[in-house]
Amino acid sequence: MLPLDCDARPVSSKAAIVHVNTSPMTLSARIFAGLTLLTLAATFLAARIDFARRHHIGVSAVHYWWPQLMQIWLPGLGTAATCAVIAFALHRARAGA
Repeated sequence: MLPLDCDARPVSSKAAIVHVNTSPMTLSARIFAGLTLLTLAATFLAARIDFARRHHIGVSAVHYWWPQLMQIWLPGLGTAATCAVIAFALHRARAGA
């Protein structure tokens, strides 16, 4: 079987085509992508700690879920989404250049 390039056209084994990524991620895009993952992990950890701190037997769920949603999850996921959009925009700007 002959190796295939990215366009799925057969090429000879003597002239193997190596696909090289011509648009590597810039350092700033990598930093924002890393910040996205870090923000997601920190948001999850903060929610777990807050849940353990607020949850007590006999307390209704509204008393800890609503503040957790408004004070931890929405700001954390909003920040992660913003960092992801910035990383994607920086990556696409580099690819289009």
